[in-house]
Amino acid sequence: MKKFVLFIFLFINIFVFSNPLEDTFKFLNVKYDPKEINTSNNFEVLSIKDINSNECFIKIHWNIKNIFLSGTRVLLNNGNGFKIIKSLSAFQNSVSIKVLKNKKNSFIIQNYDKDGSIYNSTIKDVYIFYNNEKNKIISYKNKKFLIYKNLFEKNKNTLIYFGKKEEDFLEINALNLKSNSIVFPIGYTSDSTIASFVKERTKVSFINSNISFNFETKYPLISPEITKSGFHEIFPIIPASYISKKLNLNFNSINIRLFYKNEFKDESYSELWKVKPKFSRQTYEEEAMILHKKISGIRYGYRIPEKSINTEVYNKKRKAIIFVHGIQINRYLENFFKEKFPWRTLQRFGTFNNFFRYIYENDEKFKNFDFYEFIYDSHTMTAKEFGKKLYELMEKGKFKDYKELYFISHSMGGLVTRYALNFSNYTNIVNIINIDAVNYGSSLQNLIELFAYKSFDEKIDENIESAIKILENSLNDTISQKKLNLDNELKILFKTYPYLIPAILSEYNILDTFNGGYSIRSSNTKKLNKLNNTLFKKNLFTPSKDIINLNKNDKYLNKLLLIYSKIDDYDPIVTFNFSHSVLEFFGRITNSSKYEIENDGAVTVASQMMYGYNVRRDSNYINGRNHETFFNDYKMITELLNKYVLINY
Repeated sequence: MKKFVLFIFLFINIFVFSNPLEDTFKFLNVKYDPKEINTSNNFEVLSIKDINSNECFIKIHWNIKNIFLSGTRVLLNNGNGFKIIKSLSAFQNSVSIKVLKNKKNSFIIQNYDKDGSIYNSTIKDVYIFYNNEKNKIISYKNKKFLIYKNLFEKNKNTLIYFGKKEEDFLEINALNLKSNSIVFPIGYTSDSTIASFVKERTKVSFINSNISFNFETKYPLISPEITKSGFHEIFPIIPASYISKKLNLNFNSINIRLFYKNEFKDESYSELWKVKPKFSRQTYEEEAMILHKKISGIRYGYRIPEKSINTEVYNKKRKAIIFVHGIQINRYLENFFKEKFPWRTLQRFGTFNNFFRYIYENDEKFKNFDFYEFIYDSHTMTAKEFGKKLYELMEKGKFKDYKELYFISHSMGGLVTRYALNFSNYTNIVNIINIDAVNYGSSLQNLIELFAYKSFDEKIDENIESAIKILENSLNDTISQKKLNLDNELKILFKTYPYLIPAILSEYNILDTFNGGYSIRSSNTKKLNKLNNTLFKKNLFTPSKDIINLNKNDKYLNKLLLIYSKIDDYDPIVTFNFSHSVLEFFGRITNSSKYEIENDGAVTVASQMMYGYNVRRDSNYINGRNHETFFNDYKMITELLNKYVLINY
C-alpha cells in the first residue's frame, strides 16, 4: 500500500506540478543541485518539408536525460537576432520549425527551472541549401568548411549542420538525390602539418526500397598544397554508387558525417637503430578491419633492437650494413607490439627479415659486420628531408670510421640513401644496393596532383560504368590469371572524372598522399608533358625537381648497384595488378619505350634501372616479380648477399 501511495505521489508530481523536482527530492529526503543534472542535448534534424524555394519546415530532435526541470525553449536566429519561437514542457524533445533556405539558421535549445535559471544551452547552426550555384563556405567555431556545389543535384534540398559536442561532426544530408556521384570531396581548415586521417561515416538509402548501406572509414587528409583550394580535403568514396548501378536503384537520401575534431595523426619519426642478429618471437596486437577489434598474433624474426643511434658508436667492427626500407602505406591494419619494437608495424619489420635470417644462420660469415636499420615514418617529410635525417644520424655515430660501408635499400629508401650520402663525402662506401628503387620517381605518385582537378563532368553514368569495370576486371582477371588491360576505362575516367582515380588508389592503400609520397613523383618531364597534353590539355602533372637534381649531381653513381623487377602478365595481388595496368597505360598512351611500360606495380623498369645512366645493374631478378616479391625469396637474398656484400669472404 505504501509503495502504491508513493507511486501516485510521484506520478502527480511529475505530470501535474509545473516544477516537481524540488518537492520530489524533499519527499525522498535526497539533496540535489539542479546544476549537476545532465540535460545534454543531442541535436538532430529528422526531416525536411518544403514550403517554397525560400522556406521549409525542418523537424528537430534532441535527447533529454531527465524530466525534472520546468521546460525547454527553442530560440532561432536567421539573421535578425535570437527569438523564442517555441516554449515546450520538459517532456517534449522534438518540434517542427520554419527556416530559411540558403542561409544560416542558428538554434538554441534551453533547459530552464521555474525561476528562469538556465542549466543547459545548446547552440546549433543549420543550413538548407537549395539552389547550389556556388561552392559553399561555412564557418563554425574556429573552422571553415568547403562544400562543392556540384556534389548534389540542383534545386534539391541539401541539409548541413554540426553534430553533438561529444564528437563534433559536420553532417551533410541530401534528399531525393540521384546516383550522380562516386566521390564526395569535403574541405575544411585544419591545423595539421603532418600526415593525418579523418573518420567519415556514410549512410545511403534508396528510393522505393527498404535497402540502406552504412560505411565508415578513415580517409587521408589532403593538404592545401595539393588541393589548391586553400582547404585540407578528404575524398570519401561512396560504394553505394556501384551498388545502385548494379541494382538499378536511385538514392533516396545520403548522409555524410565528417568527424573533424579528432584527427588521427601519423607519428613522425626517423631513427637509426643498431640491431643484433638473433632469433626472436614477437607478440603483437592487430586491428582487424572487418571485426573492428584487436586480435593477437605472433611473428618470428631474426634480429632484435640493440641501440638507437644519437651519439658516437663505440667498439665498431670493421664493416657495417645499413638497411633502409621504402614507403609504408598500410593504414588500416595498424599493429601494436607489446614489447619494445622500433619497427612499429609488421610490414616494416618483414621487409628485411629474410636478410637477417641468412645473417643469423651464417653468423661466422658476418662476424666483422655491424648492422643498422633506418626506421622512418615515410609520410611526414620528403625523401630528401628523411635523407638529411639519416645523414645527421650517421655523422653522430661517426660512420666514416668504418672501413667498409654497405647500403641495402628498397623503393623510396633508395632515394633516401642517395640523398643522405650526397650531404657529405664518404670514402668507405663499397656498394649501394638499391632494390626496386624509385630512382626517377614514379608517375603513380603524380596522381596525387589530380586532387586539385575537380572537373565534375556530367557523364555520370559513363563514369560509374567505367569505375565498375575497373574494379570487376581487376578482381576477375587476377582470379583467372589473365593480363589486365584497363586502357579504355582509364582513358574515360582521366578525361571526365580524374580525381576518382587517386581517390580509389589512396583508399585501397596503393597511393601515398602525403609529403613522402608526393616527393617521389616522376622526374620524367617529357613523359609527364605528354600525359598532360593527351589526357587533360593542361599542366597538371609536375616533375620532382629534387630527383632531377639528385640524378644530375649524384657523387656516388659508380657505387650504385640496381636490382629491378617487373610483372610479366598478371600478379596474384589485386592491387598490384591494378597499379601495374595504370603504369602500363601511362607508357602506352605516351608512346614511351618498353622500359617505361614495363613495371613492378609501383615503379617502371626505366626508373628502377636508371635507364640512360652508366650504372651497374643486375638483371637476374627481374622477371615475374612485383614491387615486394623479392623480399620473400630467400634464395635470391642469399645470392645477393654473397655476391655483393661477402665479397672478400
